[in-house]
Amino acid sequence: MEEKSRKQQKELNILFVCSGNTCRSVIAQELCRKIWEEEISPEDKKNIVLNVSSAGLQAVDGYVSAPEVVNLLAEEGWFFPGKKAEQLKEELIEKADFIFTMTFSQKQEVVQRFPGVRDKIWQITEYPGVDIVKEIADPIGGDLKRYQQTAGEIKRAVKKIVEDQLKRE
Repeated sequence: MEEKSRKQQKELNILFVCSGNTCRSVIAQELCRKIWEEEISPEDKKNIVLNVSSAGLQAVDGYVSAPEVVNLLAEEGWFFPGKKAEQLKEELIEKADFIFTMTFSQKQEVVQRFPGVRDKIWQITEYPGVDIVKEIADPIGGDLKRYQQTAGEIKRAVKKIVEDQLKRE
């Protein structure tokens, strides 16, 4: 019975992209999972399997998440031991239903490298209904307040994206 219900579920594959895959895209990935797990009712998500990943345009495979990111997510009550950075690869692009970058130049670079993505990529704050009018700046090198501000912007955008996808189902 469980096998049958799994087959009836739709997969939703979201990919977040930034520069190094140690900060912004990692925050977006983890906040997306957290919102899905904690804020979306089981009834609303029963027919959807959410797969969330992240990668970086200039990532060095194997680098670990910035310690500030691990601490920030811990403050949110989220156990996050860190993530190893992953370079953006064609397999990730092909699997993704939606791709979100943190800046317009990142979006342009992804489109240039993978021209077939035009219909499934957004700079995260240009997604319809996201009420942030600027790019998501890189907090690397900033203080905790800067990381918190970045995470707050990402969380607002991700929450809108998740809610919108549920309405489409």
